[in-house]
Amino acid sequence: MLLLTIILVCLVNLMDSIQHQKVKELVVKAGQNALRLKAEGLNIEYKDDGTPVTNADLANHEMICTEIRVIFPGMTIISEEDEDLDPSGKYTDACVTCPIDGTQDLIDGTADFAVLVGFVENGVPVHGFAYYPDTRRGVLYFTGQRDNKAYKQSVTIVEDKPVFGPPIELKTKVAPNNRSLRIYQFIVDARNHISSVCNVVNDYPSPTSVIAVLEGHLDLATGPNTMGDWDMIPIDAIARRAGAIFASLDDKNPFKYGQPPPPGHKPYKKGPYVLGNLLTLKEFGLLQESFKFPPTHQAR
Repeated sequence: MLLLTIILVCLVNLMDSIQHQKVKELVVKAGQNALRLKAEGLNIEYKDDGTPVTNADLANHEMICTEIRVIFPGMTIISEEDEDLDPSGKYTDACVTCPIDGTQDLIDGTADFAVLVGFVENGVPVHGFAYYPDTRRGVLYFTGQRDNKAYKQSVTIVEDKPVFGPPIELKTKVAPNNRSLRIYQFIVDARNHISSVCNVVNDYPSPTSVIAVLEGHLDLATGPNTMGDWDMIPIDAIARRAGAIFASLDDKNPFKYGQPPPPGHKPYKKGPYVLGNLLTLKEFGLLQESFKFPPTHQAR
């Protein structure tokens, strides 16, 4: 029991307060760098899968990897823009980053892109930072340094420096028992891997359905497409602290990170998902009843 307690404490205290603050400042710096390069004019190329990559993606990749190596010497870094990733897809302890999540949104000039940085220990998401920038005021979502909570925080740029607003705790909602027809339709769509407007249960101002779940505006969100570990780990870490979790629509289990993929699947990729409060997922039959958060990530 003592060993288990020590392990769980290590998961939450992966970084000290100075490191925690430096990562917050880093994701904001990268977000503002993307906006600056967008204003100057992006150089756009396309990957083999047809998705765009810009000089902002590559510049943020270099910036984040360089600074993470200084903040956490010797740490393994998994980045979407790294051309030399281990083809096995296997890792345990690592910093996992998507330098720009939503490159097409950056190209189109919308506010829906983010800079994502997450940390896994023994394949478990333990810290996450997601910054949605704006020309003057953005929003940062992050895990607390020691208190096992998740927060959002406004970020105002003053003379090229970030000014952080007061942190607001994130708590995902437990859906009411009187399920609406829209919830029923959501479940049908989710099980059939269909993305539907029916997953919007309440109106919300957040840029994505995933963020709307974290803020308690939305019961559930689903995605039928394959996503990379770098897209999921930072948000999954934040979600777990807010009482939610990503679950696979294929087997109703939480995702496992850093493991070689099953035959026929690509490394560092995850299949269709659903995100929601732990109790809500179980209520709707979208998560195995046997799953429980460890003591450091209790559902709320």
